[in-house]
Amino acid sequence: MSEKLFDQNAPVTQKEDHSKQKIQQLLKKKFDLNPEPERNAETTPRKGASSDAATPAEASIKDENHKPSFDLSAFAVKEKSVALKTPTDFFEIVKDRFCKSNPILFHTPEKTAYLSINTHGYYENIMIDSQEFADWCQHMLIQIDPNGTYKTGFIKKIQAVWSTLARFEGPETPVHVRYARIEDAIYVDLLNDTRQQVKITSQGWRIIENTDSPVKFIRKPGMKAMPEPSDHKGIDAFTELLGNIDQDDKVLLTAFLVGAINPVGPFPILIIKGQKGSGKSFLSKLIKDLIDPSTVPTQTLPSSEQNLVIAATNSWMLNFDNLSGINTRMADAFCRLSTGGGFRTRKLYKNAQEMLFHVARPVIMNGISDVTTRSDFLDRCLLIDMKRFESGSRIREADLGISWEKHKPEIFGGLCNAVSQALANYKTINIKNPPRMSDFAHWVTAAETALGYSQNHFLAVYDRKRRHLDHLAMESIPAAIALYRLIEDRNDNKWTGTATTLLEALEEYASKKTVRSKEWPKAPNALSNQLNRIAPALHENGIMVNFEKSLKRSITVFKETSDPGNPSKNDQSRSADIYKQLKPGMVDSVKEVEAQISEALPLASSKQEQFAQSAHAQSHYEEGEI
Repeated sequence: MSEKLFDQNAPVTQKEDHSKQKIQQLLKKKFDLNPEPERNAETTPRKGASSDAATPAEASIKDENHKPSFDLSAFAVKEKSVALKTPTDFFEIVKDRFCKSNPILFHTPEKTAYLSINTHGYYENIMIDSQEFADWCQHMLIQIDPNGTYKTGFIKKIQAVWSTLARFEGPETPVHVRYARIEDAIYVDLLNDTRQQVKITSQGWRIIENTDSPVKFIRKPGMKAMPEPSDHKGIDAFTELLGNIDQDDKVLLTAFLVGAINPVGPFPILIIKGQKGSGKSFLSKLIKDLIDPSTVPTQTLPSSEQNLVIAATNSWMLNFDNLSGINTRMADAFCRLSTGGGFRTRKLYKNAQEMLFHVARPVIMNGISDVTTRSDFLDRCLLIDMKRFESGSRIREADLGISWEKHKPEIFGGLCNAVSQALANYKTINIKNPPRMSDFAHWVTAAETALGYSQNHFLAVYDRKRRHLDHLAMESIPAAIALYRLIEDRNDNKWTGTATTLLEALEEYASKKTVRSKEWPKAPNALSNQLNRIAPALHENGIMVNFEKSLKRSITVFKETSDPGNPSKNDQSRSADIYKQLKPGMVDSVKEVEAQISEALPLASSKQEQFAQSAHAQSHYEEGEI
């Protein structure tokens, strides 16, 4: 029951009525109070309660020798409400009335202020300088006094004071999105209604409450809940849904999923390539839904590195749909995002204050054509080639979606088992001659037993796929093919000179059409840049390029002969004989030539022989023999 400010049953005289009106005016003017507020019976003191000190209202009444006929205890409640005028008062009331444990003010290593508060049996972590925090403050103020009115300036004052306390007096604690690793345990935020987490250790995994976790997770707009993992079947349920990719690609896809749950990275870039109707976009959405569910499962390519980094801070996995290509600047940005990179930008254009970002994220890209052929980019990629579904073999996405939702908990459980195995074995894994993205290769190799693979099975598949990516990179730089021909043509398999003389020499080993193309370097410095970029792929194929830092700035190129698997002249002759047997019109591109050679010749015994086949393919194609 609520009570009125004035006793309605008391006899009202003209003077008393005049006194009440005057008190109402004083209250409204001095304290900005409602003249006749409804008070809650639980918070209203008993009638007859006295006050040790006379209030301004009481002093006014005594001066006019009037005996008040209203309850001063109601005025006392109002006085308590208006005492909520400082952020400290607000903090204490929220802590005493609503919190199940003490709220915590803290800051991240980047000095971003946060509040960690437990009002419903779990912690919520809210950035203080955000609209979310302002909305939360407004909600708490309504809970404290439903009839109170608080201007925006009061909430901004709370933000300013609490933010200062968090940055200068609170502990430093990092915040995480979806996944985090603390010491030898990995934590996954399920984002369900009770904020539960999955804790994965070398002994297994279990679901815990976030009040028992050392990790501070934050929620970003669009993030959806993940299913609770199940131990029923495992990750095989996922690969069984994919009928149009080969076994090697299934191994790479599984490796990508296991690597995506390792919060410290690095993360390879998954490129899904295929013809129209092969299900590229659908597979991308399934992967995103498994690792980082979102209301927006796909996105377009950002226009700048700044937009890319901001997108990365707001989700765990980025999924870019239907790409036709990436420019050089964005390719470099994705390389940094794959292995972990920092970014600086001004906080406001009117000052010099900076915002700092440091992120590493798993990325998915899909498209019909090659997204890029840059060697340094492809070194960080896993390429999956999807075949087009034959007529009559298509399955409706709605039917696949039903099966997906049914098996998703056990697929996620299988990933948790694999990650647990990786945590147990990672420190004991020793890979001879580790590949690029070595930490990723070690991580997946450590999980092989849980995935049902034999020892080093993943590394064998990974090596075969990297050779293919090397060929893609080589095809994009005609000067590299000409360089291979130059070295093969010299008796000592070695060449030394300046970039200028090397460019002149390479023109003799390329067709006029190739030299006139935009891919051919038009200046010595452009040649040096191309060779620097393609040097790792050349090295993988047995060609060494050394840049001497001297006044002459000479370049030395030679062929490695220490590998006993080097191709012989007879091997190359066999390749040339096959080219001569092919009739004009049978193929219309270098790639198709290579495909026919791969079918006609046994698998190359070394990387050098495969590259030799590629070089001979382009040579005969340019000369019009095919």
